[in-house]
Amino acid sequence: MRVNIQYSVNIEELPELTVQLLIKSIENIDMEALEALGATTNSDDTADPMSLGTAETIDQLRQSLAATDALLSDVYNIITGYLNYKTTATTTPPSSPPIPVEELERKLAEFKNSLPSQDNELTD
Repeated sequence: MRVNIQYSVNIEELPELTVQLLIKSIENIDMEALEALGATTNSDDTADPMSLGTAETIDQLRQSLAATDALLSDVYNIITGYLNYKTTATTTPPSSPPIPVEELERKLAEFKNSLPSQDNELTD
């Protein structure tokens, strides 16, 4: 059973991590099953393609390929995530300097003065 996890690594570690996962994906392929299956397809009469042994070999190979596919999917996601990061690296827009308090108070006073006067204000 596989579970998805998420964790962070330094960007400098990504190439090494990617290579490790690629090596593991290659090692996951059951080469013995692949070779046995290849022997079944040879034209000699000793191998029976319609045997239980062939079915079991195919199942072993399928399982190893499924594990390899899952690892390669992880590697693909790492690479595409990295490329997305590199191509959309956001640059922080230059921040505007803070507005002095006096200017804010002046603008607030101008705003208040621009409002129509209300002579009939309600009082509590």
